[in-house]
Amino acid sequence: MEKRTSLGAAFHPITYAAMVEEILRCAVKRQAIHIGYMNLHGAFLYQRDPRFREFLDTAHIVYADGFPVMAWRRMLWGDVSAGMRFSLTHLLPAFLTFCRDHGLAVYYIGSEPAVVQAGIAHFVRVIPGLKLAGCDGFFDMTAGSSGTLSLLRQIAEFKPDIVLLGMGMPRQEIWALDNRGVIAAPVVYACGAAIEYYSGLIALPPAWLGPAGMTWLFRFLHDPRKLWFRYLVEPVLLIPQALTELASRLTGDGHRKR
Repeated sequence: MEKRTSLGAAFHPITYAAMVEEILRCAVKRQAIHIGYMNLHGAFLYQRDPRFREFLDTAHIVYADGFPVMAWRRMLWGDVSAGMRFSLTHLLPAFLTFCRDHGLAVYYIGSEPAVVQAGIAHFVRVIPGLKLAGCDGFFDMTAGSSGTLSLLRQIAEFKPDIVLLGMGMPRQEIWALDNRGVIAAPVVYACGAAIEYYSGLIALPPAWLGPAGMTWLFRFLHDPRKLWFRYLVEPVLLIPQALTELASRLTGDGHRKR
């Protein structure tokens, strides 16, 4: 599948339905697949972190998660649709239900201990029969460290079909890259801290904010000290990439569409 480039970073024009079908196919065949996502924060990191860039460049699927990334691509080139942008923040219940219905076991890594355990307990309760376990994302992520080796053993013992990494960019992508080939699951999916919004401890942004591109404002107002740089500074620093892409569109430089 040919990638699309927006704000200097590439993603695949894929829908949620197509992605989960590919996940199911790979899980059943025990075929290794790595999944990531692209949003404005990811575009910023893509320009500055070579390990993060390596993960996304080699991932089998990178889908559009951010409204600005998709909107900019649609405005300039018109070769993506609204259905090609989605987020596991709101789709996690549907995704885990899909996993339960197809007998797929899921292991989630991320968030603080109380948060991830509350999130797991919630989904095990509301989706009977779901095979879900996990742990927090606060461990020594250095390749070969005792913390990482211990976690890899826990994953192997649980025997999941899918490992969800909710440790945030770029930690989750770098850990996946460092341990590629040794994580005992065919599907490794860097999904962000989606489960924390179902723990009952962190407010879930209203679903209607997503299509309006305003989810960021909800998150920023709830945690401005943590997110001010991401939402107020990083977009400004991406202006050079935006201008480069705009110039390519105005001059008809077709190779920039890839």
